[in-house]
Amino acid sequence: MDITLLTEGPRGMHSLVVQVSVATLGYIKLRKRDFFDKAFFQRKYGSLALEYEDEAWVNRLFGLVGFEELVKRLFEEFGISWLEIRGDLLRIGWYIRKEPKEVEKERLLGAVDVLRDFLSLLKGVAPSESYREDLRNLLTFKLPIALTVLLSIIGIAGGFYQYSPACVLYMLFTGFKLLFPFALFYLIFCLFMVGGATMAQRVLLKTSLVLFTCSFFITLFFLTYINGRFDDSEVRVKKDLVERKYVNIKRGPTLILVEFHRENPWCEGFRVSEEFYYRVQVGSPVEYKTKGGFLGVEWFYSGLVLAE
Repeated sequence: MDITLLTEGPRGMHSLVVQVSVATLGYIKLRKRDFFDKAFFQRKYGSLALEYEDEAWVNRLFGLVGFEELVKRLFEEFGISWLEIRGDLLRIGWYIRKEPKEVEKERLLGAVDVLRDFLSLLKGVAPSESYREDLRNLLTFKLPIALTVLLSIIGIAGGFYQYSPACVLYMLFTGFKLLFPFALFYLIFCLFMVGGATMAQRVLLKTSLVLFTCSFFITLFFLTYINGRFDDSEVRVKKDLVERKYVNIKRGPTLILVEFHRENPWCEGFRVSEEFYYRVQVGSPVEYKTKGGFLGVEWFYSGLVLAE
């Protein structure tokens, strides 16, 4: 039996994984129930949350003599967090915070012995007639990420930084508002294509998180570029007074303006050069130029200067 030992998962949700090849093919996952499983009424197998896509194939597994006993041993005796068959791999995992050493050697070796029994049990199980895990991974993760990278590259190559929004938060809000219908349509499409009675929760949560994260980067790089590059509005000269000045640990020298921040109290302060920061005082008159933006988000045509 060839065993592969690895770690996987995002930071803070790592798993120590043991996987072996099996003589069948399909998808099933059993895991300890969490808040989302209870909130979404995820289907159960005993006290465990259950995911699958081919009910007939899963019922054949559940009907195997010794299957339930082996599952109980892995979860109760050796404390695994989840078990799955993904394609032709049988995988078990323990959630870890930082390093694999959190799983004792005795538990690991004991679980490996149980996997040997599992391999023998699964030898006579025919492959599933429905296996869409690779497609599910493509639609819920790889495709949105690839599109985000492509659009971000277009924005970076086009010089998005030349069209800095006067208020980044308003740019983000506008971006999420514009992208929401597309994200909602794509989410429904994914649920239709690779969801189902027991997979809908994972598809919904994973795709929503990926799309939310992608929306941030698409807005920051691509939509900021579009907002400035195709803007044909008139340049507006604005005058204001410095209300407050301070040095932000992350953003550096920053100014708060009287009129702008009175109208937009949720917007961040204006980042300026160190030289300009020391030239102005509270109450100093300043001026800057903006344009209205192709998407309706005001952006800096030129930065702050002292008003004459």
